Amino acid sequence: MIEPIKNSVLFAFEDKVVNGRFIETTDSGIYLGKDHQRDANAPRWARVFAVGPDVNDISPGDRILIENTQWTFGLEHEGITVWRTTSDKVLCIG
Repeated sequence: MIEPIKNSVLFAFEDKVVNGRFIETTDSGIYLGKDHQRDANAPRWARVFAVGPDVNDISPGDRILIENTQWTFGLEHEGITVWRTTSDKVLCIG
């Protein structure tokens, strides 16, 4: 189990990420070409995995919108790629 510290938020992106790029496909698996530069500069939705002790308004399982490019590189943990941001980079809970 990974335990975040301070105001850290660990999460998994809702979008598929391959080699550091967001990949969009249809439900049947057809790849939709995207402008990776534009997509890298867009906020992203994610599911919260764990939160640090200084995080008050976000809970594991919440769906959050994260400010663009305000996350770390992904870390593989128990078959899931987990990313980190801080609670002040979360734009909203949805």
